[in-house]
Amino acid sequence: MKTKNIFAVFVITIFSLMLVIYYGSCKTGYYSDEVWTYGLANNLSGIYPKVETGIKYSGYGPFNSFVKAKDGARFNITNVWKNQADDVHPPFYYILINVVCSLFPDTYSKWYGIAVNILWMILIIPLLYKLSDKITASTIASTGITIAYAFSVIFMDTLVFIRMYTQLTFFTIAISYLIKLYWNKRLDKKFHALLSIILILGMLTHYYFLIFTFFVCILFAIHLYRQKRNDELKKAALVTLFTSIGYSIIWHQFWIHLFFRHRGRQAIYHAIVPKNIVMGPLIMLSDLNYEAFAGGMGIFIILGIVLAVIKKKKQEIFFGYNAFLLLSAFLYLFVVGTIAPFMDVRYVMSIAWIFIMSAYIILRKLLIRISDKKVMEFVVLIVFIMINIYNHNLYGWRVPNDYYYPEQMDVMASMKNYDTVVYLDEEWKPIIFFEELQHAKSYTFIDDSNAESVLNSMDGDYFLLTCVEEEAEENIANKLDAELKYYRAGRGYYFVKNKK
Repeated sequence: MKTKNIFAVFVITIFSLMLVIYYGSCKTGYYSDEVWTYGLANNLSGIYPKVETGIKYSGYGPFNSFVKAKDGARFNITNVWKNQADDVHPPFYYILINVVCSLFPDTYSKWYGIAVNILWMILIIPLLYKLSDKITASTIASTGITIAYAFSVIFMDTLVFIRMYTQLTFFTIAISYLIKLYWNKRLDKKFHALLSIILILGMLTHYYFLIFTFFVCILFAIHLYRQKRNDELKKAALVTLFTSIGYSIIWHQFWIHLFFRHRGRQAIYHAIVPKNIVMGPLIMLSDLNYEAFAGGMGIFIILGIVLAVIKKKKQEIFFGYNAFLLLSAFLYLFVVGTIAPFMDVRYVMSIAWIFIMSAYIILRKLLIRISDKKVMEFVVLIVFIMINIYNHNLYGWRVPNDYYYPEQMDVMASMKNYDTVVYLDEEWKPIIFFEELQHAKSYTFIDDSNAESVLNSMDGDYFLLTCVEEEAEENIANKLDAELKYYRAGRGYYFVKNKK
């Protein structure tokens, strides 16, 4: 990389770091899966916190050994491996979380998880820049594409979400960059080695990497076939096959997760429901539209059609690498939108950069056809900078995955002077209220077996938190002088005036 390119990457990385530190500081809440990230990485007693109903806790309570790397859990990869075998995800990301937490034993911070994502960010930015440079052969365009993605709302949202999606983004870029390097170059031993490494590490990050890689490899195979590179195609296919066998040996739990755990069965069920096949991808595309393009994706789709018509009329190469990459992303979005357990932008985070890059390239190619190339290079860059500024402002300079809800924050603030009772019906659900319970004076978990006795024993006013079936919640709340203070996503926050 030339000195000016290194400088551009350095500056973009520094500004992205400043931005993610700002957004990380704003993060006030957690999705339950984020708390689970720490538990799966650090807990020695299985994948759930060890909770006893009817016992009064305070502070971290039963979460103390769940979210912290305590003695025995530090740098304990075997335990992480075991936890992930019992869960539904592969272990690579959680190993890294455990390593970072182990550097700060017996403590907990949101910054440990965000730090792992920042490490991947530092790798993502130069790799995306190099890929952009290979595609555009322009320093300004490469810088612009990298800025367009690195400063986007969706990338910041990915970075502050303490799950494996930043890491997954790196591997989608890595496999795409590898394909671009060898698009018109003979596949050699280096290609085969890098392909194997990326496939194994990507699949040890998230199973959805398999979906993206499947489409990338199929379309690349078609490209090789069209170029009559049949010998290379056969060798690449064999390498992929043996890599898959190797992965299955390293992480044989893949088959258990796919066919016997609830997420695997759920995906198979969703894939055969006609409604999901239509609505799922559309919802995912809508989420991507707003977080990546401030709602303006439709404009770039129209511009893309215009560019395709022009290229067709002028008999220019229609299906090159750019079209190959964008088609892979659309196919991935369609499948994941169909099989995902619920509709959430997290599942398209890893391919958002492809849509942003494609939109940038489309606008650039159109503009440089009609005016001075150097001037238009800067025009496109300014357009995407303005889109990002507008979008950050549209979100109020917060990102969705900081989980900031003013009413919920008010309830949490008022909990500090009161005891709290948490009514649950499943083993994993204490994780849902982890952040809220850190604000409570004390808290006690109840279930159907002891709810009545614990509630009758409460002295003074208290908070009741619920996450159960609506009928069960109403049954409890109707027996109490309970005022619903806040409700979101199946969770009820009640203030109970004790009649004693």
